Amino acid sequence: MTLLVDPPAAPPPTPPSSTPSPDAGVIEEARRRQRRRRLLCGAIGAVLAVGAGVALLAGGGGGSGAGDGRLAFRLAAKLTLVHGQPYSGGAPAYVGISPSLKAGNVGVEETVVDRGGGYGSPPTAGDPAYAGYGWSPEKKVGPDGEIDAAFTGPAVAAVRVAHLGTFETHRVPGYPADVREAVFYRPPGSPGTVLPIGTSRAVLRGSEEARHAPVLTETPLDAAGRPIPAREPPTFMLPSAYWRAPQTQPAAGRCSVTSTLPGVRGEWGESVTEIASDRAITTAAWLSCMDAWLSHGGVSYEVALLLDAAAPGRAPAPLWGAVPVSGHPGVFQIKAVERRWRFPIRGHERTFTSVYVPRAVIRRVGPAWLVVRYGGSLAQRIDFLDSLRASIRLPGTARLVG
Repeated sequence: MTLLVDPPAAPPPTPPSSTPSPDAGVIEEARRRQRRRRLLCGAIGAVLAVGAGVALLAGGGGGSGAGDGRLAFRLAAKLTLVHGQPYSGGAPAYVGISPSLKAGNVGVEETVVDRGGGYGSPPTAGDPAYAGYGWSPEKKVGPDGEIDAAFTGPAVAAVRVAHLGTFETHRVPGYPADVREAVFYRPPGSPGTVLPIGTSRAVLRGSEEARHAPVLTETPLDAAGRPIPAREPPTFMLPSAYWRAPQTQPAAGRCSVTSTLPGVRGEWGESVTEIASDRAITTAAWLSCMDAWLSHGGVSYEVALLLDAAAPGRAPAPLWGAVPVSGHPGVFQIKAVERRWRFPIRGHERTFTSVYVPRAVIRRVGPAWLVVRYGGSLAQRIDFLDSLRASIRLPGTARLVG
């Protein structure tokens, strides 16, 4: 399996060198739709050998994923299925799903035990599955074998995979009942490409691998075993205004934040220039109307405002994994989903951390969740959250400040 080596403190990601062109969002969305989720590639019944050195993350097993540029080790480990749930080294194989903070996006971020992160969309009327994870055409599964998983909404009782069989969905530990997954295994040498739910075969056109191997389509089924129609839904992405230091947050933005702490610096961010509802979604989802990286005292924080995606003016659904913070009324924390590893390097044992959901604190501000991610400690995150003042301008209303 792959170990993600995270830096001690999360710096803000590198922003674009200039304001994105109008076509940039379309191109990125096309890529994102193509990077559909295929998860948890790894060894079953075999132990992976320790790789030599460090490589850029590019996925494991027989498939390939959307690498996020972090460094990765190949470690001796084993993935198995226990009652349909994936385990690694006797512990649950972690899967992280959290709302996307990208401004203008109604989506999710998915991160799995041996892959980088990916962006996708929640289930919609046209596609009952969570989309967004990495995949690519392949002639056959590699020597490590492959575990695949399809994340779906509550209407999907099972997933039929061509040439493999039908696999029931079950709840994802730590998430609400409307987040479900179907897990299946392909042994080493298995031929063909698993095509995610709702993906058209046209995306394989011109692929050398697809011409010489079968295509394994995934068909969602309801409780009666009937196929549920699935197609690529129209892209939902609101326009946004981008800024980077030394610029300030744009006046055209519908959402913004300021801090009462002295010396807070803005690194870069985006704010939507219009707010609208996504009427296609069928599960709880959140619309990010602002996403920014701010720093204070040498510590970086990611800050976002999340509205209810279906009706931006009403109270948003509780965020996944949020629990109250004792002694801080109205403040909730989202604990990290991560795993620590010890690995000898040049005779010294080092500890590395694989992060699947970042640490965060949140509180309600009018019709939104105000989110603060990263920071050095829980106390730092809470202090920074308490210092923030949010401004939200919904359609047809005066600007709300909280």
